[in-house]
Amino acid sequence: MLFNSYLFLLVFLPLVLAGFYGVGQLAGRTGGLLWLVVASLIFYASWELSYLWLLLASLLFNYLAALLIRKLPRYRRLCLWIAVLANVALLFYFKLVIAVFGGNGAAFSTTHHILIPLGISFITFQQIAFLVDTYKGKLTEGSALEYVLFITFFPQLIMGPIVHYRELQPQFRKAGLFRWNPDNFSLGMCIFIVGLFKKVVLADSIAPFVDGVYGSIAQGESIAPIDAWVAALGFTLQIYFDFSAYSDMAIGLARMLNINLPINFDAPYRAVNRFDYWRRWHISFGAFMRQYVFFPLARAKTFKVGHVGALAVTTLVSGFWHGLGATFIVWGALQSLLMLGVHYRGVIAGKLGLSYRKRGFPWFSMLLTFLVTVLLGVLFRSSDLQVAFGMYEQMMVAVQTIFAGDITALYQHIDRTFDRWVLINLVLMLLIVWGMPSTRRLFARHWTALDQRASSPEKTAPDLLPWFRHQVFGLSRRWAIIMAALLCSALIFMSGTSRFIYYQF
Repeated sequence: MLFNSYLFLLVFLPLVLAGFYGVGQLAGRTGGLLWLVVASLIFYASWELSYLWLLLASLLFNYLAALLIRKLPRYRRLCLWIAVLANVALLFYFKLVIAVFGGNGAAFSTTHHILIPLGISFITFQQIAFLVDTYKGKLTEGSALEYVLFITFFPQLIMGPIVHYRELQPQFRKAGLFRWNPDNFSLGMCIFIVGLFKKVVLADSIAPFVDGVYGSIAQGESIAPIDAWVAALGFTLQIYFDFSAYSDMAIGLARMLNINLPINFDAPYRAVNRFDYWRRWHISFGAFMRQYVFFPLARAKTFKVGHVGALAVTTLVSGFWHGLGATFIVWGALQSLLMLGVHYRGVIAGKLGLSYRKRGFPWFSMLLTFLVTVLLGVLFRSSDLQVAFGMYEQMMVAVQTIFAGDITALYQHIDRTFDRWVLINLVLMLLIVWGMPSTRRLFARHWTALDQRASSPEKTAPDLLPWFRHQVFGLSRRWAIIMAALLCSALIFMSGTSRFIYYQF
């Protein structure tokens, strides 16, 4: 069941909301939470019923492991290691099975069918965080029902944001959880609509062209060099609007249920370097990797790898997390090299006899970082290294043609069947990325988002559309009309159902 489906919008969601407020008022807190658990399990089983047992077994195992960590203080370290290794082994098993037996499943895939259990990576990370926080004594002991809902909460079950038990447990216990709050409901519905618009109107509209270009390369067909650049840029924007759409929709759904989830995106394509980029893109994943991978490695006393080694391992692990295919591994390795380069740029410049200073005006750094993201996105999107090399080759042909000054030859390469709406869509998405306020800024008047980051993003370039800079959502008639227009547009474009890109991870 997809958020962007009529079944979810017209059947599942209304029933869940009605039951949440109705059962919560009639049967109390336990009844309301149980209703959400049942609804979440139905939501998960609707995709692949056969994997429901795996989810339930994982919940039981990790809850019992947490109990042992609490009740057996002498052996709590051993219990933690066994439980964490079991979770990692389960995740690695499914990733390895796909890499060895799943054909193209080890790399990026556009197929609707998901070979691994849906959301297994996100679920595993949340449970590892729960076990480690239990070991460190950071959590208040709760009920089994609260724990199960923490993991299975359907808005963020499949693709995050990755949340911590300490963030959700107090909200499950707060007074008035099951009381109808029109402000929360209206705000949540509007955030959901923004996400739905991003997915079906923006991300899905560019997907056919991107898939067509990469598919042609995979089949050994020739493409116009300019199409390679448009497809690379298109995918960079497609994956942003696709994944940020899910995060917005998850946040909006949770808010309709009086739950506040953390932000997952904060204008990542306005980042000025790779560190800044990862502070903005998939924030909950970056926070998890920093807290549960980087810091333990950097501070380890037995296996001393230092900050450099910890950074390298963390970025490589992020590549493995996406898949065991060569494209993801190389992508992770390049991320590691780039981040090490940013970290030691001053030292490197000194060794080369150059002077280094941070630029006061961030446009150049932002555009350079975005260009690197586009180039790395080719590796991420390609089904194998051969496809990636084919894309890079055609992109290089276009660059060489431009530098040679033979613009006429470049135009001759352009496919005459090229859909002008693709370019219009790309321009619109770029204007939104660099000129419109982010979801957090847009809804800041009514929504104080949870933020898992340890440091704030760096200064970005000025908005391309400065007249939108101070636009802030309000519970007013004007914004009701705007949201109604976005919803109608989304429903018109929602002729079919396309899965979210990150479902495969």
